Amino acid sequence: IDSYMAFSTNNAESVGERMRITSAGNVGIGESSPDTLLHISGAPDSKVITMDQSGRASAIGTYYSSGATDSRIDFYVSDGNTNGSSNKRMSITGGGNVGVGTSSPSSDVSGTTTVLHIANGNLPSLRLDHTAANSYEIYSGGSGELAFAKDGTERMRIDSSGNLLVGKTSADDGAVAGIEAQAGGSLYIAKNATNLH
Repeated sequence: IDSYMAFSTNNAESVGERMRITSAGNVGIGESSPDTLLHISGAPDSKVITMDQSGRASAIGTYYSSGATDSRIDFYVSDGNTNGSSNKRMSITGGGNVGVGTSSPSSDVSGTTTVLHIANGNLPSLRLDHTAANSYEIYSGGSGELAFAKDGTERMRIDSSGNLLVGKTSADDGAVAGIEAQAGGSLYIAKNATNLH
């Protein structure tokens, strides 16, 4: 006998099953034949599971699409207020793309399929730590540069014109010490302003 325990509610004089626990221990919410430990059916294009501590609520949400890669799972994190407000911080799409700060992760490079897309109005960055004294960070600045830093100090950048700069932050034809490989083909290596190669 396939036994189960069902929970129903009365809504406008219409009784409907809302939750079921099967003999296998699976729990279905809006689902009479749950095939996993927790199976939620009829989930909206919004928050589905909420975790709340004194009104500070974080959540997991969903968005469904008929497109093969357009559905996604969204992760919301409490903004610290006790009114239940939260901000969407990460999304994973059906195509395998991950968005941090964006729910529509994409790539501008032709031929790429799976991407990590970090979007932020300040300095979107990726940090890699081996130890506290060996922290590396890649970030995109407001002037269109891609910069590389070690332990909080910038070491190299590619500026918006495509120039590669090591030990300096702007192209100046070797006027300041550092390595400057310009997009046009010129290369300057300077220890000081009078030592050019």
